[in-house]
Amino acid sequence: MSSGLWIKMRRSLSSDPDVFRIGELTELNRFAVVGKLHAVWSWADEHDVTSRDAVSVTHSYIDQVADHEGFAKAMCQVGWLAGADGALMFPNFGRHNGRDAKRKAQTAERNQRMRSRCEVSPLADDDEKRDAPSVTEASPEKSREEKSRQRKKKPAVAALPPEVMSQFVDAWNATGLVQCRSLTEKRRAALRVRLTDDDWKTSWREALDRAAQSSFCRGGNDRGWRGDVDWFLKPDTVTQLCEGKFDDSKGGKGKSTQDVPQQRLTAEQKKYLEGRAHVAKS
Repeated sequence: MSSGLWIKMRRSLSSDPDVFRIGELTELNRFAVVGKLHAVWSWADEHDVTSRDAVSVTHSYIDQVADHEGFAKAMCQVGWLAGADGALMFPNFGRHNGRDAKRKAQTAERNQRMRSRCEVSPLADDDEKRDAPSVTEASPEKSREEKSRQRKKKPAVAALPPEVMSQFVDAWNATGLVQCRSLTEKRRAALRVRLTDDDWKTSWREALDRAAQSSFCRGGNDRGWRGDVDWFLKPDTVTQLCEGKFDDSKGGKGKSTQDVPQQRLTAEQKKYLEGRAHVAKS
């Protein structure tokens, strides 16, 4: 049953001394008091009024809900309402009623039923014991909550060591392409993801070499576009560079090396290419 269709009330409520006291103060018999308490508590539950936020409840409002003048004042005298007029509260109301309390009560009742079903006679045979439901089986509500937490939980990604970030930035800036002044959080996140790919980890330096030698990546295109670190950290860029998509050759985006004016190469680019060529020969 939906938690919004019921409230929790004690079976012994009609014999509670406070009920008799309210009856004396309001000139009502105890069964009429219980009925009016049901009306008041149902209203509080329906509107989710708890001991923390019933800031606009007045004596007059409670009297109207109970359909009896002086009922709110009587509840205050037995401690079932508290606070000043206009800011009345229901002490400990959320302990037994309200969405959270009733959800817990339903879960406890469901688990009790499961435990009762799981009680197996000592004389039961092995098949009966094996087929008995387990008390450790999660209730449907708990299963839903657990699945929701699992969906929200993101896989933890290890932080990048400072030396790894420094090596990457130094290697990138040595190409002479658009300089990287800092690794923003977005760039660090992209680099962390790329470094989880074994192929990317073994190929990114080769891709840097190809980008540095590509006239297209150095601005030799109709838009004057130059490669930057954000472009390099995209998922497919290293693969495309290593496949020759930006090479200065037939089939690549770049122009022929003979068509690229030498003055387009900056001093940093020349130094980088000369250094890579020396490494390749040695």
